Amino acid sequence: MTVECDQLSEFELPRQRGTLHLRVNHLQAETGQFKHNMMQKLERLRDSLKECEKKKKDLDEYRKSTENLRKWIQETKAIGDGSSEALKASALMTQQQKQLQQVCDGLRLY
Repeated sequence: MTVECDQLSEFELPRQRGTLHLRVNHLQAETGQFKHNMMQKLERLRDSLKECEKKKKDLDEYRKSTENLRKWIQETKAIGDGSSEALKASALMTQQQKQLQQVCDGLRLY
């Protein structure tokens, strides 16, 4: 932009040349500041997007654990006596409790 300004200012009076160069310098400074501001905003947007993706993943895990807990409750209700079904349900319950605890621990970080 400065080169073009120099070429154009050859046809101007010396006083107008100085004014033209000052305006070009001012525009270059404003353009640089604008680019800098946009880069900062872009960086903040990227950080926000990463945070949203992480929270979505945590929410999906929470929903999965909640569904597992619902299944466990249904299976627990269906247990009548000390049959092998009860042993399977007990093992499943222990596993699901651990998963739920992991999700709850993960959510406490926020």
